[in-house]
Amino acid sequence: MSGLLQRIVVLVVCTVVAAGLAFGVIYVQGIPIRRAQEAAGRVLGDKASLCSAVVRKDIKTRTRVNFDGKIGIVDAFDGSLYEKYQDALPAERQPAKPDEVRGILCLFDKQSVFGTSKYGNPAKYFCTRFSKDLEGYLLDAETGKLITAHLFYGTDPSDCPETTDSSVTRYGDLPPPDEVAAWFG
Repeated sequence: MSGLLQRIVVLVVCTVVAAGLAFGVIYVQGIPIRRAQEAAGRVLGDKASLCSAVVRKDIKTRTRVNFDGKIGIVDAFDGSLYEKYQDALPAERQPAKPDEVRGILCLFDKQSVFGTSKYGNPAKYFCTRFSKDLEGYLLDAETGKLITAHLFYGTDPSDCPETTDSSVTRYGDLPPPDEVAAWFG
């Protein structure tokens, strides 16, 4: 084989191996999401897909909801069962099969700038603090109509350092699962 042909063969083999590795990594990383989506399908049936039709709005309400019935809590980003919040519901609120579901709570992550600090004169480094909240939209599982919406506040991000020699980012945590479960009274 000529030198040029050998290089082409090596290049093709390397490309195939790299593509295979990339596909494998993507596949493995998607396993938890697929499992959560399958769980949503088993528990909620096609009702989990109701979240894809939600029109998000600026939510200001912070009141408890009076809703009777079993509820499915869905991560609206990927349509999966938001297990840490679903598991926090009392057993009598958790559906075992799709025909028991009366409400779907669609949770959307909402990240907002909580505050910024500048370091240096002129400013050379920054510390940006983000809150991680959840927008919740409670839908009637039969009609898909919005019942109410609620903003669940996450924890405050940690404070910025007194001094720094690089830019820094701080994040708060998502709201605790028991706070979301308590919203249903």
